[in-house]
Amino acid sequence: MDFYSVIMDFFWVSVILFVAKIIREHVKILQNFFIPVSLIAGFIAWVVGPYGLKIVPLTSLCGDYAGALITVLFATIGLQGLGIKKGEGKKRAKDIAGYCVYRQINWAVQFSVPMILSILLLSRLHTGGDLHPAFGWLIPVSFLGGTGPAIAAGQVLDKYGFSDFTGLGITAAAYGMLLGLIGGIIMTHGDNNGLVLPPKIAPVQIVVVPVAQHKPGVLDAHRAGTYHYDLRQQSAGDRAP
Repeated sequence: MDFYSVIMDFFWVSVILFVAKIIREHVKILQNFFIPVSLIAGFIAWVVGPYGLKIVPLTSLCGDYAGALITVLFATIGLQGLGIKKGEGKKRAKDIAGYCVYRQINWAVQFSVPMILSILLLSRLHTGGDLHPAFGWLIPVSFLGGTGPAIAAGQVLDKYGFSDFTGLGITAAAYGMLLGLIGGIIMTHGDNNGLVLPPKIAPVQIVVVPVAQHKPGVLDAHRAGTYHYDLRQQSAGDRAP
C-alpha cells in the first residue's frame, strides 16, 4: 500500500460519488424510491471499474478501506448519548430493557436458523464440498444487517478460511437495501385491503364515507358495497362521493 494509490483511489471514488449525486438529483425514480447516492456510486464503480469496462483505474486496495472505515464508524456510535431527558429515566430504562430482550431473541433466531440450514442442508447439497459452514450468516449479517456488519464479519471469517464472505456480504447487503427501499415504498402505499396506487398511476380514486353511521343498516350497506358511481359521468371538476 503506497500513499499515491490511496490518494488516487479516494479521488476516483469522490468523482464517482459526485456523478452519482448529479444522477440522483435529475432522475426522479431514484428519489421516489429513496435510492442512496452511495448505492448508485457502487453500481457506477462496478461498471466502469476494474471488474467492468476498466475505465477507472481503481486499485485492489479498495477492499481494504472498508474495514478501516467501518472501525471509525462503530467507534462513533453512542457519542451523542442516549438522549434521556430528566424524569424519563425509569420509563426509558424499561423500554430499553424490553427492546434489548426482544432484539436478543430476534437475533438468536435470525442467526441460528440460517446457520443450521447451511450446515445440515446446503453443505450436503453442494456438490463441490467446499461450502463454508458460515455461509448461512450471509442472510442475517448482510442481507438484513447491511454493509457494516458484512465487512466486520468478513474480517473475522477471513481468519477461518472464508475469504469470500466480505464480497458476498456486500452484494447481499446491496440487494437487501434495494428490496427494503422498494418494498417499503410499496408498503407505504398500501392498507389492509391491498395496494393503494399513487395519483400519477391512478389519478381518479374513490373514497366512500358512510354518513349517519349510527342508523341501522348504514354500515351494513357500506360493507356490502351497495353504492354505485359511474366514472364516465364525472366532469373535470367533480369529486367522487
